[in-house]
Amino acid sequence: MPDKVVQSPYPLIDADPHFSRVVRYMRPSDYAVWAGATAAFPSAIYFWGTVYPQTTYAYRHTNSHHKKK
Repeated sequence: MPDKVVQSPYPLIDADPHFSRVVRYMRPSDYAVWAGATAAFPSAIYFWGTVYPQTTYAYRHTNSHHKKK
């Protein structure tokens, strides 16, 4: 398959970038977005658990032996 040639006013940095090269060219705002996206999912799960505690089947049945009688 022939390579796709894209016309752009900007010079081509690399046609097949390696991960380390991609990270090296990242801007500070890119790092902020990356950090925010990384923290968003675990934070959402934590806050979901505080809003709706003990609503899952697995949680109720695996922790049922800890309840006082």
